[in-house]
Amino acid sequence: MFEKMFSIKQWNNKTMKQWNRGFTLTELLVVIAIIGILASVVTISTGSARQKSRDAKRKADLETIAGALEIYYAEEKSYPKGEHSSRSDVTWKTLAKDLVPDYISELPIAPKNGGQDGVMKCTNCDHYHYQGYVGEKYILCAYLARDTEDKTGKNEYGPYYCVTSLGCEPASFYNCKSVK
Repeated sequence: MFEKMFSIKQWNNKTMKQWNRGFTLTELLVVIAIIGILASVVTISTGSARQKSRDAKRKADLETIAGALEIYYAEEKSYPKGEHSSRSDVTWKTLAKDLVPDYISELPIAPKNGGQDGVMKCTNCDHYHYQGYVGEKYILCAYLARDTEDKTGKNEYGPYYCVTSLGCEPASFYNCKSVK
């Protein structure tokens, strides 16, 4: 009787039927769809994080340059004059001659927004812009890939972030509104 209840032959047949079952096509498609959704969410979130990190670098670079400009002003009693853009090697090197190496080790270069990470390309985010007014004030700006709260303006090219000297309130990307 004991042998009939636990027959090896019956147990093997039952076990073999369970192992031969496998996955259905529907189960496989559901798993593939879930993996696809998770992959797209991860891709989108990392693209956004990259954009935010590039914008954070732009802001930190502007603050670093502003610190060098303030030290320059304390010693020279004026800010460097003229319009300088990191988009143009000539004008950015001119500003670098005033600041490097006495006030800053090197002028930072804006990070590029490639667009290959699945995020919309920011076409104007690849440079910094400095405008010195008669040595009395300055405005230093960079376009951002994303809107932010602080010191940010917006024009037809997108959101931008500015650092200014006392007496300069941003009226646009590179213009002061008024002298205080």
